Formats: sequence, structure tokens, C-alpha cells
Amino acid sequence: RHRGFERIRGRLQRTGTQSAHRTIQQMSGRESRHVRNTLHEVANDIIDEALECDCEYIAFENLRHIRDRAPRVKEFHQWAHRQLVDMVESKADAEGLRVVYVSPENTSRRCPECGHTSEGNRIARSEFECQSCGETGNADYVGAKNVGWRYVRRGLQSSRRTDDSQLALKSGTVTPNRGFVPSD
Repeated sequence: RHRGFERIRGRLQRTGTQSAHRTIQQMSGRESRHVRNTLHEVANDIIDEALECDCEYIAFENLRHIRDRAPRVKEFHQWAHRQLVDMVESKADAEGLRVVYVSPENTSRRCPECGHTSEGNRIARSEFECQSCGETGNADYVGAKNVGWRYVRRGLQSSRRTDDSQLALKSGTVTPNRGFVPSD
């Protein structure tokens, strides 16, 4: 949908009329409302899953200074990650959940099964295949799993002191002692 907005905006800008300018302003508002609504939906889904799985923490990669390291191209400056994290922090606080941050280093290159880390594990932008053990999966999912693992491996005890930390994923739960346990 974003590309559609960009394509129409480009055509209108080339027109250069006042009515085209007004249309661009209206579209801009519509686009930002659409993005904000989508981010709220995603943030709510994250909170709902954390609550359903009885999690106390939500882990994110610490990407606070990503723009300083990213190439100076437009797509990185329209990235809504910070807005999403802010929304999740706010909603998590209201539900008594904590948001924590881990280093993003190699989370998309490390195999969550055997620990092998290599640039070659990312065979395509969205595909992961471990060169050591052959584990495959969606690269974003593998990265998210590694973010959670990184936090769980800190050995943090649950504040409720009933069990070790656990990581909830749509496909199951990860704990330091039992590893990955698939959902029913």
C-alpha cells in the first residue's frame, strides 16, 4: 500500500497544480493514519500474545541508533520501528509487562538450533538456512527467536519466582532448561 501512495504522490508532484498539492496533503494524512492504525494493531497483537503466554517481558533488538548506521536512503527514514516500540512500551506498561532490549548483533545470522553464526545462513532476504545443521525458516522469525533467546539466556529469574524465564513464539515456548516446546 505504501508503494501505491508513493506512485500516486510522484504523479501528482509532476503535475504541479494547486489541486494536485491539496490532493497530496490529503493523501499524506490518509497514509499516516493507515500506518498508525496498522502499528496499533501489531502492538496489540504483541501484547495479547505476551498475556496469553503468561510472559512478563517483551524483548526487542536495541535499534535506537539504526539511522546513524543505515544508508541515507528514504526507506530507512520512513521505518516505523521506533513508533511500534513506543506503542508496545505504553501498552505493556498498562498491562504490567516490561519491555527489554538486547543487542541486535548477529540475530539474523545465528542458527537458534545449533548456534552456528555465518552471513551465509541468510540465503535470501526472507530465507534462513543454517550451513551447519540445515535448519531452515523465515529469516525474520529466526531473528525474532534469537532476540528472545538472547534475553532468556541472561539467566534472568522470573519476578514471580515460580519458574525460569520463558520466551513465547506463535509456534511454541522456549525456556533455558527445556529448549523449544511446540504449541499444541
